[in-house]
Amino acid sequence: MISSNPAIFIVPCFSIGIHPIPTIVFTNSSDPDDINKSYLLGANAFHTKPIGMAGLCQMLKKIYAYWMDVDLPNIDKNGNLKFAASDGKLGGKMHPVVIA
Repeated sequence: MISSNPAIFIVPCFSIGIHPIPTIVFTNSSDPDDINKSYLLGANAFHTKPIGMAGLCQMLKKIYAYWMDVDLPNIDKNGNLKFAASDGKLGGKMHPVVIA
């Protein structure tokens, strides 16, 4: 069955070669299947719209604050990851992953 949530169909468009643009699903749906499908298709966040203008403004402020403060990967002008010369703090140098 095809979901009635149009946001589900938008997610794959943003998940193909344009990273790291965050994809946020903002919808009236709180259906667990819509949430799962959104994340499986590459969404970075899923938010159900609150009822009322005050709740909406509060949620949008929180979403904005989060995405303005989050650490995103370092990318070049073509959107490819730039790999650091260090070994990092998490144990081992990160190497590019080749997907065949």
